[in-house]
Amino acid sequence: MRGSRFVAAGASALLAVGIGIAGAAPAEAAVVPIGDCNSLPQTIVGTGPQFVLFDAIAGDVLTATVSGTSNSVDLSVGPNPVALPAVAQGVAPTSLTYSFPAGGQVYARVRDLVTSATTLTVTWTCSRPAAPIPAWVQAYGRASADDDCPAGYNPTWAGGPGADVVAYTKSWQQWMNDGTGGWVCTRSIPSLG
Repeated sequence: MRGSRFVAAGASALLAVGIGIAGAAPAEAAVVPIGDCNSLPQTIVGTGPQFVLFDAIAGDVLTATVSGTSNSVDLSVGPNPVALPAVAQGVAPTSLTYSFPAGGQVYARVRDLVTSATTLTVTWTCSRPAAPIPAWVQAYGRASADDDCPAGYNPTWAGGPGADVVAYTKSWQQWMNDGTGGWVCTRSIPSLG
């Protein structure tokens, strides 16, 4: 009986070690939650691979600026801290970047590809694309496709440098003529309010 308890205890310990290896980041590299773009920059100094947990929004660009070695380093990103695919590689000191196609909590790892005994200094930064400016869209009906939009407005405005901020364009919309459709002049006014 005594031997079987020992075997069971040994098997449990082995199972726990096995789960630890398969289910989490390696013990020597604790996962550091770094928040989102608003909580960066953050600099982390540590020996071995650095694991962070990042709250991404689609379009965020995460940058890891790596120093402390002259070896090749990589940046890996994914939802599972054990199976992280490499997304960028370089020779330190360097900056490695990744643009998130979707949002959510993700793990990121920076590591020295030559030795795990290197003390790395990693500064994590983030940039987020600016939100588009919302706009009011106004339209009014016109008698035919040949009717001009109001004088002083460019009816073919595409919004380039030097273009009017508010301009009418010739268009066709379904709401005209009691829902049967018709020609309209439309304009978009930035809502900077």
